[in-house]
Amino acid sequence: KGLNYASQYASLYFVRLNLLRPRVLAAAQKRWSTVSCKQSDSLPQHVPRVVDVQTGVLCYIIGTVFLDMSEKPNILDEVSREEWTALPTPKNKYVSEKDAVLLEDESGRIVLTGDIIKTTVFMTGVIAALLGSENQEGEFQVLDVCYAAFDPQPPLPISTDSGINGCNIYHPWIALVSGLNFEGDGQYDMRYELLRDFLTGESGTFQDQLKISHISRLVICGNTMAQLHVSAETLQKAKLKFHGPDPNEYNEWVVDTVDQFLVSVGQSMPVDVVPGATDPTTSFLPQQPIHSSIFHSACNLTSLSMVTNPYTATVGGTRQSLDDMYKMTNVAEGVDLASEVLKWGHVAPTAPDTLPCYPFSQNDPMVITVRPHLYIIGNQTKFDTKVIELCGDGEPTLETTRVILVPSFSNTGTVVLVNLATLDYKTVEFGTCI
Repeated sequence: KGLNYASQYASLYFVRLNLLRPRVLAAAQKRWSTVSCKQSDSLPQHVPRVVDVQTGVLCYIIGTVFLDMSEKPNILDEVSREEWTALPTPKNKYVSEKDAVLLEDESGRIVLTGDIIKTTVFMTGVIAALLGSENQEGEFQVLDVCYAAFDPQPPLPISTDSGINGCNIYHPWIALVSGLNFEGDGQYDMRYELLRDFLTGESGTFQDQLKISHISRLVICGNTMAQLHVSAETLQKAKLKFHGPDPNEYNEWVVDTVDQFLVSVGQSMPVDVVPGATDPTTSFLPQQPIHSSIFHSACNLTSLSMVTNPYTATVGGTRQSLDDMYKMTNVAEGVDLASEVLKWGHVAPTAPDTLPCYPFSQNDPMVITVRPHLYIIGNQTKFDTKVIELCGDGEPTLETTRVILVPSFSNTGTVVLVNLATLDYKTVEFGTCI
């Protein structure tokens, strides 16, 4: 594709709105087709533009949510300062009592109010339909919220094998690991060798090896390599060069170690490598695949797939988007916030506001159109999972999604196994104690 250096980020919001508006409208019409207001016997009507909302008239509007947060970093404020001081300490949360929630479209924006605003998780960049009316202060009093409807979910594969002890080992399984964080200091960690032997079937009992033989794929969910620690002296030298630090400043040991690990496992099963925040690739979402040529031996394997983050398969992506959204809410558990992501229909709604991404002008590849069976996020502090039943039109549905938070292997030594036929899961922990 030809390079385009004229794209602006505003177009991404309009593209996202235009992509999801028909789905949100269809869900809203179905959800509120029988709703009436006490002061009016008529059904609420859709107002195409937020600036055309009339005071006291029950209606519903569709637009992009925007959180006006005083604690959120603002690049315009930083570049406009006349005097430069030290960078402020990064904050874990941007939430404050001064925050305001707005809805905007191509015509303008309107401030949202009401009790539901305090109990609903809103996020910048989410496309939503809001039912309510404008009050005397010019704010939109919200009564209900609706998000985009999904396309029908394809069925899971069905097997008639009886299995062992009620657990069918003949179903295909996938192994999920994240945060391997191979470092370049030459330190040896027995857990990586135990993980390799486990995945290749070189350890365990016969029954263990039989179960492992049905692992159809390994997915490495980001941060295969640890973040590079560059000395202050190296950084000072880099400031004097346009091309950054010299290549010989980097330790090749970490790349060779990852190469050997991928070769060992890739000869036994297909391996998908999803890039993370510390891996050598672009930081803008969607992250581009790690170039396979840096792995001299593994690049020759047909079973090795370097994929984007996020990418469409049975995996959603790694932790950057969830970490960014966590700062915008008071939601305590990551699995609950991931559940909201599925409801919103977008894996990274805060991009490009506070999360870097490419300024797409024709489409938004991070829009969710079909509810996934599995939504997996890597590099978390602990393992967690939750089964969610969602429906864009607000009605009961049998379609479900299992959300899985995969913990960092370098911190926990944990691998997650998922049955692709039943969505059952197991965790395997590796330790260094004998």
